[in-house]
Amino acid sequence: LIILLSGCTFIDQKVKINPQLNIGTADIGKGKKVALDVLDEREDSLIGKRGTGMVRGAKIATDQDVVDLFNTAVADGLQRYGFSAVGRSEDVPTKLKVEIRSLNYDVTMGFWTGGNTGKASLKVIATVNDKNYEKMYRGEKEIRTAFVASQETNSKILNAAVSEVLEAMFSDKKLLDFLSQ
Repeated sequence: LIILLSGCTFIDQKVKINPQLNIGTADIGKGKKVALDVLDEREDSLIGKRGTGMVRGAKIATDQDVVDLFNTAVADGLQRYGFSAVGRSEDVPTKLKVEIRSLNYDVTMGFWTGGNTGKASLKVIATVNDKNYEKMYRGEKEIRTAFVASQETNSKILNAAVSEVLEAMFSDKKLLDFLSQ
């Protein structure tokens, strides 16, 4: 039975990331243009592996363009707060660089269940008229399962972590005030 249940540990997964921003709307930006630049600064594009301990399982990855995914989500968040996101090549005094530092999945074993954890982190560097505001944001989601998590479950875990890190960024009143000056 253990061999049968662990068999799915060796099947690669392609997770689908589709963050849901649970943020409000406001006119903080008053239409101000922000040059948005999103960079993938992760050490590895692999998100994680299934299994744990002596049994390191199959790969968990995505075939999505992670930069495009985050660019779309950040531009949407900026728009909800009244800013107008433009390309990084536009010559505007307000710039927002978002560095994707991590997008990871990990499994830890307990006595009866395993912890399935998704983590995401972003470093944001905002520049307005040669003044900078920098901050790291983190998101994390863990669920416990008795068996190896499915692709659907792993997608939900990673989506929750990505949504949380983006919501943390857009909940930072100092960042929004800095961009709106």
